[in-house]
Formats: sequence, C-alpha cells, structure tokens
Amino acid sequence: MLIDGRKHALQALRDMLADYEQIEATACFTDPLKALEHAGNGRHQLVFLDIEMPGMKGLEWAKKIKRVDPAAELVFMASHHHYALEAFELGALDFMVKPVGRERLARTMDKVLAKYDS
Repeated sequence: MLIDGRKHALQALRDMLADYEQIEATACFTDPLKALEHAGNGRHQLVFLDIEMPGMKGLEWAKKIKRVDPAAELVFMASHHHYALEAFELGALDFMVKPVGRERLARTMDKVLAKYDS
C-alpha cells in the first residue's frame, strides 16, 4: 500500500516500485483516512507512508494500523529527517527523506526483500 498526500509523489513512487517485480502496489491513497479504512483488512504486508499528510499525520496513522495489523511493515517518507527517531520507535522498517530517488529506494528495497526472504 502506498500513501502520500501529494498525487505526483505517489505516482513517482509507484513508477519506481514498478521496477521490482516482487512488489505489487495493490492500493494507493492520497487520503490517509480512506487508506486506514482499507488497511484494516490485513492484506497489506508493506506500507509506504508519508508522514506529513492532511487529515492525519503518518505517525498517528501508523499507531492506528499497528493496533489492527501488527504485522504490517512500514516504510516512512518525509521531507525532513527529524521524524526518523519516532518512526523507528514505531517499528519502521526504513525511513526515506523526500524527494526519494532510485538509489535511495534501492537501499530500502534491499531491506524489504531481505526481510521477506528470511
């Protein structure tokens, strides 16, 4: 699942993730509240989540999803690194500073794929 408050950032991430055949973006949202409704079904193993979104901050969203789906892996994205500590305290698999480039995404995907290969 991909969640980002900005459509162009969401599409850019989706386009980059298309390079990884092991990953399927099954749902994309710009509205974190709609994403939360959808996420409660437990089908999403991995969530790429923007921290600064209208309606609900990504850190708050993560706390809620972890209550209903504790196995969901979270990769946070933000324009500033000062959210990183709190993201990792919530169990983040990774934290990426925007704009996310292909090289940085590749390092994250190495972690994601290692997690699921083990």
